Amino acid sequence: MDILLAAFRVVAVVVFAISALGKLRAPEVFQGVLADLGLARVRLWWLLIVGAELLTAALMVSPAPSWLSAAAVLTLAAVFAAAGVRAMRLPRPVVCACFGDIGRRPLGRPQLLALPLWTGLAAGVLSWQPASVDERTAVLGTAILIALAVQATPLVLSLRRARADRLATTGGATSGMLENGDQALTFVNLRSS
Repeated sequence: MDILLAAFRVVAVVVFAISALGKLRAPEVFQGVLADLGLARVRLWWLLIVGAELLTAALMVSPAPSWLSAAAVLTLAAVFAAAGVRAMRLPRPVVCACFGDIGRRPLGRPQLLALPLWTGLAAGVLSWQPASVDERTAVLGTAILIALAVQATPLVLSLRRARADRLATTGGATSGMLENGDQALTFVNLRSS
């Protein structure tokens, strides 16, 4: 049962860290969403939301009480739901940039439908507190590995598409070029020049 409850914390760390990093990587995209929602002081809201997401991720692996971590999740869930309601009331659709410039979809109903999921996540976080440094390290390490895998997936897919394009234009003359990491870097550099 502890593994399942620890999984709630891992999911929270991954979701909030990837979300915050996406917003940091492309700040203008999320700031555009905030402006589309009609918020004043867009940069301040951007900083508050990114900071809250990073803080929430950090709370999941800290010795802070579980209720504090759960409260952070619920607070962000309420903000996300409020943004969804606001977007549905506007005359034009607002495109979500929850993870920066990836996975952009209309803002509104999905955020409301996600509220019970966020509540369940908060309940799971509240149910288990990492008691030792080893448990916190395990949660953090697992979350980092998952986050890296999620972040690396677009790069891997891009390299595969580039390889397919290269093979299509050269008639297969460069077969095996991406087998070695050094050659993959050479290949990427050749494609961009």
